[in-house]
Amino acid sequence: MIDVPPIDAQPEAEKAQPQRQTNIEFRLLEASAKAKENLNREADQRYYLRWLAVIVALAIIFMMSFALFHMSHNVIWGTILTVPATYAIALVVSPIISITAILIALFIAAFRGFKKDDEENFISAAKDGMRGSGIIS
Repeated sequence: MIDVPPIDAQPEAEKAQPQRQTNIEFRLLEASAKAKENLNREADQRYYLRWLAVIVALAIIFMMSFALFHMSHNVIWGTILTVPATYAIALVVSPIISITAILIALFIAAFRGFKKDDEENFISAAKDGMRGSGIIS
């Protein structure tokens, strides 16, 4: 007599189908977990770099404040000016300008965030300011 397989019997390929489906679902879950982990790492890295930028900016501001204090007391003795006036003015104004520029950059980054066209806007504003003050023509 001929062996006839039972009607309800599944071929081997159909038996392995649930196992393959489970493997695919496991890989998808693993990939999703890694994607979430990468997003968390990116957010942590942004947070860390922002704090690092603030700390470096504050250190520069403190150093410039010390430089302003030191230079003004070494160059100006009460009412006696020991160097030419333009040199004394430059020694006082340059730390103030650098502190102001750093604070403006920090405030923009903190409250609005930088955009791509900010660099061009800052350059054009600096040129206009220099033209207005007569530094460049």
